[in-house]
Amino acid sequence: MPEGMQRQPVYGAFLIDSFSYMVDQSVGWREDCYVARLLRRIWDVTGKVFMAVCKGGAAFSSDRACVTYAQLLAWVPEGVELIVPVSMGNDIYKDEYDDEVEKSVFDFCTQLRAKAKNSFAVFGGSAATWHYGELDGPVYDSKVRRCRAIFDACGVRSVTGAEELAALILVDRIGHVDVRCCLLYTSPSPRDQRGSGLA
Repeated sequence: MPEGMQRQPVYGAFLIDSFSYMVDQSVGWREDCYVARLLRRIWDVTGKVFMAVCKGGAAFSSDRACVTYAQLLAWVPEGVELIVPVSMGNDIYKDEYDDEVEKSVFDFCTQLRAKAKNSFAVFGGSAATWHYGELDGPVYDSKVRRCRAIFDACGVRSVTGAEELAALILVDRIGHVDVRCCLLYTSPSPRDQRGSGLA
C-alpha cells in the first residue's frame, strides 16, 4: 500500500509470487521491489488505493509451495473492488501436474469471487516467455491453457501475460527477471505534480 495511504479504504489488491521483484546484477544480486512504485503510480493516476501481498515461490497447490495464493488472499480485506492474482507458473513449471493443481486453482477462484467484486488473473506466461526448449515448451503451454480454462469457467477473466512479457530478460533458469525490463518510467499524472520519472 502506498506510504501515507494506510487509512484510506483499499480499492484493490495484487497477489504476486516472485514476479514482485526484479534482479539488478550490476551490483551482485540486488532485488528491486518495484511493486511499491507501481502502487504509488496507481494512486497518482487514479486516486485509488491498491495493496499488494507478495511471496516468492507462492503457488495455488500447497503441495508445491511454502505459501499458497489462498493464504495471500487471506490478507486482503473483504469487499474490495478488484483482486489481481499474478502467478508466473510455480504450480506447472516442473514435470508434475495433477488434479491437485486444478482443484487448487478452482478452490482459489471460489474464494477470490467471494472476496472481491471483480477479479482478473495473470497466469503462467508462456514457454517462450521463460525460454523453455522445444521439448518442454508445448507441455508447459498446455498446462497454462488448462489452468486458464479453470479461471474462465469460474468467471475469472485471465491472460497469460505472454504478449506483454515478450522482451523479458531473465537472470537465471528459474525465471528471475532482470531489472532492465522495468518499464515504470511514466509522464506526470494529474495527481502527481512532482515531475516525471520513476513512479
